[in-house]
Amino acid sequence: MASFNPSLPWHIVTPPVPEGSLQRALEILSQALTSPSAGFPVSDAKKYRHQTHPLVYGPADIPPAGGLILLDWNNDSEDERHGFSWRIGKERIEIHGTSPVGLSRGIYHFLRSQGYHLDRPGSGGNLRLYRKSSGSGLSSYHEGGTTDPRQKKRLFLGNVEYDREGLEWIAWAAWEGFESLIIYPEEELFSLETVGEQFSGRRKKLLEAASFYGITIEEGGYCLSRLVPRRLFRTNKELFRMESGKRVRERNFCPTNPETLAILAREGRRFFQLRPETRVFHLWPDQGEGHQWCACPTCRAFSPLEQELIAINALADVLQEVHPGAFLSYLHPEGEETPLSIRSNVFALPLPGDGPHKERDGWEIAVRPSEEAPTLPPK
Repeated sequence: MASFNPSLPWHIVTPPVPEGSLQRALEILSQALTSPSAGFPVSDAKKYRHQTHPLVYGPADIPPAGGLILLDWNNDSEDERHGFSWRIGKERIEIHGTSPVGLSRGIYHFLRSQGYHLDRPGSGGNLRLYRKSSGSGLSSYHEGGTTDPRQKKRLFLGNVEYDREGLEWIAWAAWEGFESLIIYPEEELFSLETVGEQFSGRRKKLLEAASFYGITIEEGGYCLSRLVPRRLFRTNKELFRMESGKRVRERNFCPTNPETLAILAREGRRFFQLRPETRVFHLWPDQGEGHQWCACPTCRAFSPLEQELIAINALADVLQEVHPGAFLSYLHPEGEETPLSIRSNVFALPLPGDGPHKERDGWEIAVRPSEEAPTLPPK
């Protein structure tokens, strides 16, 4: 079985490369071949463009000695699968993508499989890429990609969006093979008084970076309860959850109250209408310790997961009217089952006790290296 020899003089053979994510992937590939052990700062990759392996654009330009890395992609600009494949031969590596973004993902996957590692943002200094091990031993790989948004690998950015390393998380997500990014909605977009058309400068840069890398934006997070405004507690406590025999304003709401569901549907409709381009939404219950859902006489018959699904199904009905073809996720804690059915436009995100992991669960929560585990809602 052929294996990758990083010490061999490699030559990258590719058609002319369009600006964007593929150009960045080629810069990283080129620099990785130049200094496989020493590592280099990914955030400064552009300065290496004229200092590393030159790109070869045709057979006549191929040097007589050394290994070849042959790159190509389909010219179908409408392809949304962004699939890829690669294989290692004797002094020859072939990487193919169904699109430029797919080829970028193929390059990153190839490098990861050969033991290259990119430090997680927050490690201190610039993101550094280096060869950490000899790799997985794979000599070939194929990933066809998918157009089904439910099957995309996604990263929930959460609070790290507001760190100074926010943009570095986008580069890290692209390297790790994430296809979608979940970001919190702009705060003002939940307001009844404004439509929130103005985005912060930081948010704009983040969206531009995601677009550059071909990463799809999805909106949401732990913000389901925002669709039942807390100010209504003054006039109608029955909308909110019961704890120890008393209605409380904090955390979630009473999902078996028809009036609560009507408000949830109304605010959900407004929320979805403001986002005509979004294909996947994530509206999850509040986090916190202890029992976070309602314990009124009616709700006591339902588990926390079932109470969540009652609310999610109500929102899914509205979403189907507003944006047919869009989807809504819910968090499914490990080991919990329910006889309640879900709408066809709803899908589960697994939530194991040790937190979600991309390869096992299809998604992750962005966590700083100093944090041992993400903050998760209770089971």
